[in-house]
Amino acid sequence: MNTYMRAVLFLVPLLAGCANVDRNYVPVPGQNSLMVRATQFPDLPVPAELQLQVSHNESASFSAGRFRWAVLHYRGIMSMGSALAFLKEQLAQFQWRITSQERPGPGQLVLHAEKSCYVAQFRLRQLGTVLHMDVYLNTRLQTRDTPGGTGA
Repeated sequence: MNTYMRAVLFLVPLLAGCANVDRNYVPVPGQNSLMVRATQFPDLPVPAELQLQVSHNESASFSAGRFRWAVLHYRGIMSMGSALAFLKEQLAQFQWRITSQERPGPGQLVLHAEKSCYVAQFRLRQLGTVLHMDVYLNTRLQTRDTPGGTGA
């Protein structure tokens, strides 16, 4: 293979990737070359009192087609009871189904929800007046071996 063809084969995927760059990248303070993507998904409700934490690679997300993945950390002044009421109401409005709710310890709550091929876990911790809410979003992938699967 000649040098010209190697250069073309190297540059085409690279340029295609550049065309798909998401403008929602958040720079990490003090490290301009390192970018972290932390896009919030509109159908994952978050109380207005909570702020997305993006410094020091705290939150990240990715989506491509129907595939979505996220680890989103939020903090704010709010009671756990208010956050739970908000989540229950808003998740239902976005067609999420709460599959389980557990209290692993004092001041802690874990809520599991499903929607279509997505699974989400909301982990809440009350530390004084500050509520920490961590949201983990994954996509269930189906393969040919999975009943009802369409192939990978």
